[in-house]
Amino acid sequence: SGCTRPLLVSMALLTARARQAKSSATLASAAAAKAATTSPPESVNFDEKTRRCLRIARDFFGRDLSGLRVLDLGAGEGGLALEFAAQGANVVCVDGRRMNVAKAEFVASALGLDIEFRCQDVRALPTTESYDLVLCYGLLYHLDAKSAVQLLRAIGGVAARLLILDTHFSTHPTEGLEIDGIPYHGHVVQE
Repeated sequence: SGCTRPLLVSMALLTARARQAKSSATLASAAAAKAATTSPPESVNFDEKTRRCLRIARDFFGRDLSGLRVLDLGAGEGGLALEFAAQGANVVCVDGRRMNVAKAEFVASALGLDIEFRCQDVRALPTTESYDLVLCYGLLYHLDAKSAVQLLRAIGGVAARLLILDTHFSTHPTEGLEIDGIPYHGHVVQE
């Protein structure tokens, strides 16, 4: 069945696994991985966005997330991907920065989590795949308006059940533009 509660990762565990690997580069990575570790929801240090995301997923899918097919787009260092994998979900983690993917791969390996990592531009999202849950946190403002709209359309094609999107929004549109003949209004946020 898989884990049913968020995983508590200690630096001692990461350091011990790194020492087992007998690699000074891995030891340095273990020290750098401290920021990628996670805590149980009752902990003060548990990331509020992660807690909220897990709560939304559990409200929608039920408490047991085992077997859920999850796509984490623009995953950064993989915090959400790691948490969902710890819950038993089948996770695909996508980020365009090799260093971010390497950090997430290291932590997943140290924790014994099975995650499919892809270092690719999110705009190259394969539309033939299907996921129960798509996570898109803090990604859209990195894209130009047309690419953001096209990515959202592509996500609509692969999100079979739920999209959790966290981004900037505007209650008072200041700009308008037309993409593929459809007018959009909002406020452009520069990275």
